[in-house]
Amino acid sequence: MPDWKKTKRQKKVQLPKSPTREELLRRLLQCDVIMYNISENATKQMIEEATWAITTLHEGMGSFRSRKMFILISSVMTWAMTKPQNPDESDVPISDEEFRRRRPHPSYRAHNELEKLVLKLGRTKKTRLPAYVVTAGLLYGKEEYLFHYFFKVSWLMQSPEVPMFGAGTNYIPMIHVYDLGGIIQSVILNKPKTKYVLAVDDSKNTLEEIVLAISTALGPGKVREFTEEPQELDYLKINLTLDTSVIKELNVHWISESGIVENMENIVEEFKVTRKLLPVKLLILGPPAVGKTVISKKLCDFYQLHYVKIEDVIEEKLKELEEPESEEDDTAAAEQKQLKEILGSLKEDGGLSTDEKLLDIVKEKLSTKPCLNQGFVLDGFPHTYQQAQSLFFGEYCTGEEKIHLDFVAL
Repeated sequence: MPDWKKTKRQKKVQLPKSPTREELLRRLLQCDVIMYNISENATKQMIEEATWAITTLHEGMGSFRSRKMFILISSVMTWAMTKPQNPDESDVPISDEEFRRRRPHPSYRAHNELEKLVLKLGRTKKTRLPAYVVTAGLLYGKEEYLFHYFFKVSWLMQSPEVPMFGAGTNYIPMIHVYDLGGIIQSVILNKPKTKYVLAVDDSKNTLEEIVLAISTALGPGKVREFTEEPQELDYLKINLTLDTSVIKELNVHWISESGIVENMENIVEEFKVTRKLLPVKLLILGPPAVGKTVISKKLCDFYQLHYVKIEDVIEEKLKELEEPESEEDDTAAAEQKQLKEILGSLKEDGGLSTDEKLLDIVKEKLSTKPCLNQGFVLDGFPHTYQQAQSLFFGEYCTGEEKIHLDFVAL
């Protein structure tokens, strides 16, 4: 019987043991398709197990009741040190047909050796175990892994610029995780003659273009060069433009064929949904002195939302105009005067004004990236049906920056 041990704070659960090689082989023999993924974060143990699996299955394939298929999912880092055949044509993409002369990153030599072994064993005539190597570009999509840092920094909006490691001029071969799955599925169904499949999309984007696209879609819209080296720097330093012909013959149904930059809006939406980064947008209304502000601030503290009060928004706008550019002095002064009049009318009539400038300011604030990313609590505004109609159902109710409310508390 398992030894279950309890403490006051936690219950220790006995974790299942890793299967023995005999047990694993028995399971593998029950499969028609065997896949080993060493594309990202593969440990030495994983590579050794994949090597053992292909070798053992190849030796025993004479006893197979039916044909099987072995697919190794590797990393484009096995191409990282590959140079163009003609140094004078460095801008010409390297073709997947040149896979025999690929040169791996020093940390990916074991990946490269395993790729060679799989291709060698898979070329055996009349084999009952055809083997393929699917070498994936750097993966993106859904939760994000390699590019998660840039998504996180952009979403938090805690810096006016998103850090970019290095000059950012290097080209990064990539593939959406769904498209990688589609390519593998197509390999299983179509069984192409070519055993080496380079899985990259059609994008030719630099690191700077990628980070800037993330920053623009989710954050401040700016990037800056940063010297700190993250754990994933080896991946982010890769500089290759690759061209693949095999997957063009596989009839793949693409999700993001043109790449992460061209499809950034969808990628950001995937990231938010998968990570459950769904903003909460509340409007709290009620008569004076009932505790709207207290409740609003408590909700903001608890749920990490942005507190929006109309008077604070106007004061914030006034501060922005305190140091205008010399060319716009007259315009800024006129706008300052108008804002001060609006602020005065808020105190006099309790915010009953239908001034379009007032609605523009509120709409601008609620459409900022922090409010769109994390959400907000709008305290005590709008005050009238006309204001609400204009702000949420009138001229601002269409387009990409439409203001949605999740809850209204009265």
